[in-house]
Amino acid sequence: MKKRFFIISALFLLFCSLILSTLAAAFDSDRVLKESATVSNDYLKKTLFVGDSRIQGLGIACSSTTPATFFGVQSCTAAQIDTRQGNLTVNGVTKSLTIIDAIKQDGRQFDRVYMMFGINELGSGGGTAAIIRGYRSAFEKVRAVQPSAQICIMGVMPVFNSCSYVSGYTGEVANPKILALNEALVDLAEELDAYYLDTYHLFATSDGQLLPDASKDGIHLYSSANRQMMEYIKTHAVPQKSVQPYSAGDLNGDGNINATDSVILSQILAGWDITTAFDAADCDGDGEITVADSVLLAQYIAGWEVTLG
Repeated sequence: MKKRFFIISALFLLFCSLILSTLAAAFDSDRVLKESATVSNDYLKKTLFVGDSRIQGLGIACSSTTPATFFGVQSCTAAQIDTRQGNLTVNGVTKSLTIIDAIKQDGRQFDRVYMMFGINELGSGGGTAAIIRGYRSAFEKVRAVQPSAQICIMGVMPVFNSCSYVSGYTGEVANPKILALNEALVDLAEELDAYYLDTYHLFATSDGQLLPDASKDGIHLYSSANRQMMEYIKTHAVPQKSVQPYSAGDLNGDGNINATDSVILSQILAGWDITTAFDAADCDGDGEITVADSVLLAQYIAGWEVTLG
């Protein structure tokens, strides 16, 4: 009986190892961030991190040494980005807000937004397809309030194997599930023209679980490991967006005039801290940025025979 148990255990571990090695090869994508020159604080000043308690931990460990902004809500899933509230600090005031409401109240247009969700969904028994649907919805909601930002999906980090036998994992080894989800997140990044940061392999042992010295509970990182992650972020930067010549109505300089530009103009009129060319926002060419520009831009997008600039 003992011999059979060891054989079955060995076969199971071999199967898991094959899954891990097969999926690891799937991360060969141009959307996966490669090593880059170390970015400065100017990069981080215009960077927002959103997610669950793991983002909370990153913020606690790094907020005193980096000018980035962190909106993390404990136990939050991607699908709950505009429904689950947490104590978030916006403009120096801490209050109970959803992540989306915090972004709106913050009032800044960030250059990039990093998103980390997935561990809570897996922990409650969620499947990859359902998690990706929630992530896609969260992505769209972030894009609606941060239309000019580049978005980076952060990989779900591994856990201790001992954590696999709790909650929704129901006795299965969690890390192959996490790696399979990360593979799907790479595909999602390709689909949505986003980037992917491979934080899984940063903290994974050779057998695919979380490094033993990175965490006490097997899920959340020590402050030292969070600081290591921030250094990794700084040396695997999102490439700078290519800047196109601005024209009237093209507020984000992407060469197109569409609803995204209308959202940016609305944010400017609402007092958000938006960086764009004045001539692009001054749609009627009268030397001022007013509601009249917003009306004219809306008419142009709707197909009216109007002239911008």
